[in-house]
Amino acid sequence: MKTTARGKVARTTAFHKHKLEVKSSHRKRQLRAGAVVNKADMARIRALLPYGF
Repeated sequence: MKTTARGKVARTTAFHKHKLEVKSSHRKRQLRAGAVVNKADMARIRALLPYGF
């Protein structure tokens, strides 16, 4: 995970690490893009990240 310029926490999308031969090319392409951590989970994630993220 890393922080964006505006202080949000960016993450990778789920379901893009294994069993890729089963997933369609379109689905794999969509999963390449990252995502931002949900606002409801932000405090919990920030507590887990080191160095004052």
